[in-house]
Amino acid sequence: MAELQIELTNPVGHIMREIADPRFKQRDVALTYAIIMRQMGHGADYAAINAAIMQRWKGRTALNRIKEAAWKILEARNG
Repeated sequence: MAELQIELTNPVGHIMREIADPRFKQRDVALTYAIIMRQMGHGADYAAINAAIMQRWKGRTALNRIKEAAWKILEARNG
């Protein structure tokens, strides 16, 4: 069976729009975060992404939750 792959043309801009839009939940942002991790590796501006997440959800707890969910998505994919 063929594997579906998603690649974003502007992944950092995309996640920043998601973070700014109250319709997007943490699980939505976690999926995009996972895509960025897979697509960009260390090349993404994680400092800006993480700061925006902490500003929107008021702290490090939400950031840790989103990062953990993103890692679980990647691990399930590579499982």
